[in-house]
Amino acid sequence: MYGPIIKFSFPTSPSILFANYYSSQRLYPETNHTGYLGISGNYWCRIYADKMYYIYPPSESSDKKLKKNIVPLEGSLSKILQLRGVIYDLDAEAAGFTSSSDMDPEDNLNNIGLIAQEVLEVLPEIVDEDSLGYSIQYTRIIPLLIEAIKEQQEMIFALEKKIKDDKEADSKDPELKNSTDKSVANADATELNEPFLGQNSPNPFHENTTIAYYLPSDIKNALFYVYDLQGKQIKSINLAEREFAEVVIYGNELQAGIYYYSILADGRVIGMEKMVLTD
Repeated sequence: MYGPIIKFSFPTSPSILFANYYSSQRLYPETNHTGYLGISGNYWCRIYADKMYYIYPPSESSDKKLKKNIVPLEGSLSKILQLRGVIYDLDAEAAGFTSSSDMDPEDNLNNIGLIAQEVLEVLPEIVDEDSLGYSIQYTRIIPLLIEAIKEQQEMIFALEKKIKDDKEADSKDPELKNSTDKSVANADATELNEPFLGQNSPNPFHENTTIAYYLPSDIKNALFYVYDLQGKQIKSINLAEREFAEVVIYGNELQAGIYYYSILADGRVIGMEKMVLTD
């Protein structure tokens, strides 16, 4: 036998019902689409729930007047690339469900998300911990995705320009395309503590080739990318070393052809060079 319904009535608004009429307690408005839970001046600190359904998507406060110390995001692409999306089944017992009546078994299968402990290593700012374990503020990933797309698009624009410039140079003088000596420019860059990316050597290559680069010590995130002629990214390497270092590309990792490579350092495209792998 279920318990009674408790009705909270207000002079100028519809009633709110607290009922034990169902198999579990429910708090709901007396009529559909009426009532509020909390107000802007008095809002809940935390709400825990297994499921939340929305007619309209939830809105998060994001007014500039509520923010200070605003700085642009940097290195977003390198952080996004370190995240690992997974598909998983929910462990109902570990999640606190004590009986089958508390859950729908179908809801436990084929969930998609991230592993909080892994995210903690990359983006600790969006991971919380309490008595239930670790949780992720998923919506905070959206600004990172926006900036990561912009960083990647900048690299695509640079690649398209490089391909166009190379084609124009080849059509004017095919013998001139690989004759430019960049050692002087590289030396000037290091004196100014500016990053640079060198031409691979040997080029063309068959077995492997070495690419020298320089990154100032204050660079936080740096990734080395290899693209094919269609602009498709086919290889990425996280660059942990700073100042003078090298990247080795092994011929057996790629098919014979023409490739472009570049570095993305703290959201800035560093160089765009062409290398040729022979059969």
